This record gives sequence, structure tokens and C-alpha cells, in this order.
Amino acid sequence: MTVMEREITDIASAIWSTMIEPAGSVTRTDDLIGPTTVNCAVHIGGVWRGAVLFRCGESTATDLTRALLGAHGEPTAADVCDAVGELTNMLAGNIKALLPGPSTLSLPAVALGANNSFGVPGSREVDDVSLLSSVGVFRVTLVQDTSDVAP
Repeated sequence: MTVMEREITDIASAIWSTMIEPAGSVTRTDDLIGPTTVNCAVHIGGVWRGAVLFRCGESTATDLTRALLGAHGEPTAADVCDAVGELTNMLAGNIKALLPGPSTLSLPAVALGANNSFGVPGSREVDDVSLLSSVGVFRVTLVQDTSDVAP
């Protein structure tokens, strides 16, 4: 496990225990997330440029939204976008603090639906961590902008 993978796992676990489930924890896993139906990106701009990507399946996103909102019914698509966007923003803010700065965060961009694909052209993957939580498996990927790097 790389240092950044450990940091991402620790950050996700801290957010989880604060926002989702007080006794909850997040651990690294090799489990697959299944069909990705929810994708979110928060871009980091400044000295270090890139993005934090969050991916999960529909049932994980639904359960995450219920836990975050304290609701029991079926969340709306807007609720899911808000919850996943907020979680990704918290992850990105904490990861940004570990990177060279100063830098800023973009607003979260969320894509919902079967077979959607989400990427950041002109970037390379720095770390990709699959995590298991009380509501399911999700992935956090850190990508770095390489558009101005000479070949």
C-alpha cells in the first residue's frame, strides 16, 4: 500500500465516522464495485493540478444518501447527487491538504445512470483505492493533470 493509499483510506474512514456512521469504518478491499452508476469528480487547481474521482454502484449511492441525510425512504436523484458530491468534496478537500499548494477545489460534477463513463483527459492516475464501508464498496481515484508535462 502506498503512502497516498493509506492517507486516502484514513481520510475516508474519518469522514465516514463523522458524517455517515459514528462507529463505522472504511477499509481497503479488493472487492469490485460492480456496475458503476454514480461518478463524481472534484478538480484541484493551483500548484498541483488534478482531480479526485469517486465511483460506486447505485445501491451504495442510495444507502450512502440515506445515511448522510438520515432518511429512510427512497432518495431522489438530486439527493444522491448532493450526497455523493458533498462526500467527494470532503475527500478532495482533505486530499488537497496533502498536496503542494496553494490550490483550490472545483464544484463537484456528478454523473448518474447505467453505463456512464467518467474520466479526466490529459491526466494520469496517481492512486486508485477500492474501499469497503457499511453501505458498500466505492472507489477513490486521484489523478494528476499532465497536459503541460513534456513527453
